[in-house]
Amino acid sequence: MNDTVTMPIQAQNIEIPNGFKQTAIGLIPSDWEVKKLGEIGSFSKGKGILKAQVLENGLPCIRYGEIYTTHHFVIKEFKSYISEEVANESQEISKGDILFAGSGETIDDIGKAVVYIGNEIAYAGGDTIIFKPNNNNSETISYILEMDSSRKQKRTFGQGNSVVHIYPSELKKLKIPLPPLPEQQKIASILSTWDEAIDNCKEIIEELKVRNKGLTQKLLTGKMRVKGFEGSKWVEKKGNKIFRNNTDKTHNGDLEILSATQERGVIPRSMNNIDIKYDKNSLGTYKKVEVGDYVISLRSFQGGIEYSEYEGIVSPAYTILKEIIPISKKFYKVYFKTETFINRLNTIIYGIRDGKQISFSDFATLNIPYPSIEEQNEIAIILDKATEELNQYQQKLQTLQLQKKGLMQQLLTGKVRVKI
Repeated sequence: MNDTVTMPIQAQNIEIPNGFKQTAIGLIPSDWEVKKLGEIGSFSKGKGILKAQVLENGLPCIRYGEIYTTHHFVIKEFKSYISEEVANESQEISKGDILFAGSGETIDDIGKAVVYIGNEIAYAGGDTIIFKPNNNNSETISYILEMDSSRKQKRTFGQGNSVVHIYPSELKKLKIPLPPLPEQQKIASILSTWDEAIDNCKEIIEELKVRNKGLTQKLLTGKMRVKGFEGSKWVEKKGNKIFRNNTDKTHNGDLEILSATQERGVIPRSMNNIDIKYDKNSLGTYKKVEVGDYVISLRSFQGGIEYSEYEGIVSPAYTILKEIIPISKKFYKVYFKTETFINRLNTIIYGIRDGKQISFSDFATLNIPYPSIEEQNEIAIILDKATEELNQYQQKLQTLQLQKKGLMQQLLTGKVRVKI
């Protein structure tokens, strides 16, 4: 990916580096220009397309909210469609058009820009602003419009408080660094390579999520058996035949306070980024949690029972489960988060003010699958490997995104020049 760029310009102890010039938007290469958007293209506005008019099939369209939630830098495919009748009242867009979100919730996000690179005619709904560049590379301009220098200008153009708006009359004034056209085209080609790699990685991640969900559901219900265990039968045991209610409070209040979270399990409260007030004098009533314990919270009816990787103490409102017979901790860590188990939990809940409490006496009545400890361990190994594969691709995605961000910063400021 890097063979098309030269070495970056090194920082120099002079005010303006050789080959650069100072402009209203900062230092840019001497052969680049600063242009207002109004000087290099024309603006129009999207029209219509109410939420109720969106279909699963029909003519492709984009609504302004999708610029924030669905599309990043480029529009390659559409999520929404409309009828021909609605399209006749909307605004047509074509390949190379750049779309801005004309409304937003925060000043920091206002005017997010994406470029349409497809070949079919599509339509833009209300609160979108359409920009058609003349004799410039739309993709490169779209990338430039999401640089810090451009975002800073858009923030100054935003108007409103609870809902922020931006208008074509303001965007026309937005100043951008503009490389020569051949360099624009080369930059777009380089960055599109990263975009393609990022998109491929995202697709694999979604496929692995679907695979892992299905694999988990089948393995943890016995619908899919591990090789070598096909002939053995699973048994079900009542909850109190596998776990006991741990009410241990033998601590001095010096252990870290833990919180149960649906996404991250049981974690130190300090990692939860929420300032929860508590009475230090009541710490003696808090229950002790050890690594490998399971915690029932007031939200377990939504997200299952949480597993603890930490030692600490939790509010007495929590119920702590500790095994009384041999189990694979990882097996039940995953099982207690499955849809099948959460549905079972919802048959025994009773409501209180802040959530739905699950008592140990009720948990004790639940039928819980108990395969042989050997099969539990094998299932845990399989699911661990599946999760690790997903984690590797998620890490790869983060790396690609960071690489692209760094490359954009270099290419779109001229600190790294491409070979034409």
